[in-house]
Amino acid sequence: MSIQSEVTRITNKRDASFTAVANKGVTVPAGSTIDDLPDLIDAISQGSGTIISDPLGYYLDQNNGYIVVVGGSTVMTEETVSTDGAVTKALDVNKICHFTGALTSLTITLTATTYLAQYHFDFLSGATAPTLTMPNTVTMPDGFTVNANRHYEVSILNNMASVVSWEIPAVEE
Repeated sequence: MSIQSEVTRITNKRDASFTAVANKGVTVPAGSTIDDLPDLIDAISQGSGTIISDPLGYYLDQNNGYIVVVGGSTVMTEETVSTDGAVTKALDVNKICHFTGALTSLTITLTATTYLAQYHFDFLSGATAPTLTMPNTVTMPDGFTVNANRHYEVSILNNMASVVSWEIPAVEE
């Protein structure tokens, strides 16, 4: 390889780099040199540039219909509610709520409506199944009903609930 062919190769790569930066939406000023390239690369936005800051510490990048989690953390804490009868509870984000009382009804509300707000709760259903009332923004599984003598665990993410339940074995005396 001659010196001239190497100079041509490097010049072509430099020009291709400027073109690639420009194709990412960054204006490359006339007369830019290779020394300007790192700053121009830093100016390239991630995704579509639509960043949503979430109070949970997440940053979401909406890019072509997809949402990418850029940061954040989820640390779950626990709470136990042992009240019997009719219970209304505003669930806190990232807190597991255990309902241990004999419920006749359970009405749930949510404290936040952000995209990644997570809610979790569980409850026992006695011989008579309690009624469960959820916010109308939450989609429950098709055909979901609360049945007697079961343990239920409910998780809500993006206003979609998933429910797992199992039968509570009869206790022999």
